Amino acid sequence: MAKRIEEADKVYIENNCKYKTDAEIAKHIGCSVKTVERYRKSIGMMKNATKDPVVIVEGRKENYNRDIFDFHVRSFETSPRGGRIKKQLPPDEWTLFAEEWANYKIQLEDLTHTEQNTVEQLIFLKLRIDKNQKDYYEAMRIRDSIMAENEIVDIKDLDLSDPKQAELYQKVFNSSIRATDLNKEYKDLLEKSTKLNETLNATRRQREEKGKVGGDTFFSLCKKFESMQTREKEGRMAELLRLSMEKKQDKMRNAIEFMDGELAPQLMDSETVAKVRDQQ
Repeated sequence: MAKRIEEADKVYIENNCKYKTDAEIAKHIGCSVKTVERYRKSIGMMKNATKDPVVIVEGRKENYNRDIFDFHVRSFETSPRGGRIKKQLPPDEWTLFAEEWANYKIQLEDLTHTEQNTVEQLIFLKLRIDKNQKDYYEAMRIRDSIMAENEIVDIKDLDLSDPKQAELYQKVFNSSIRATDLNKEYKDLLEKSTKLNETLNATRRQREEKGKVGGDTFFSLCKKFESMQTREKEGRMAELLRLSMEKKQDKMRNAIEFMDGELAPQLMDSETVAKVRDQQ
């Protein structure tokens, strides 16, 4: 029987479906790929279920630009902040941290120092949440395997006067308590993460209202040119500017009479100089 996804699983899918395949997510939370795919589609996140994590959000395709992603990872690795954090984390967690940082930078290029501090806390919380969920599923796996191997339906049915059954009871009970504690910790971590996200969003909104956010950045301009319509529009404008410039140049190459009676062109580029020489 396929595992039903719980609230924690749903949050994990929502947070990771842009960057991981359904197969990777399914392996992490211990369910089928189809289960992940069904829930992802129900929240409007459409993509290839088993291949590259290319996402369509509400009908709009977002290509995951690997070059920009790698650029942000390298920039973070060589920054003072990145150097400080790298000393605090084991290699696998450091890699995840740098990748999450790059994801934030792709979405929010103009982060202030205060906002970067908030993002740093958010990523640390995400790492803790990921570890929490890994430990939770391991505790549940141990509990379920013990009960299945010993054909236990309910630990209340165990005879505690029997040393072997009492030992089984203790193992199942400890695993259940461990899972309960981890679930409580997960809720606390999720609440902190939600509050930090709200703080970050509020700060961004305030800056946007003051006109400090919203201007075109280099990467946002590059993103615009992924549209064929935008390229055609800007191409026409560039051609009109070129024709206008050529017309103006021809006019400025014609000699005019200055107040002292001298006749000379206004534009003295190499072509004009050659033209004047030929006329002489």
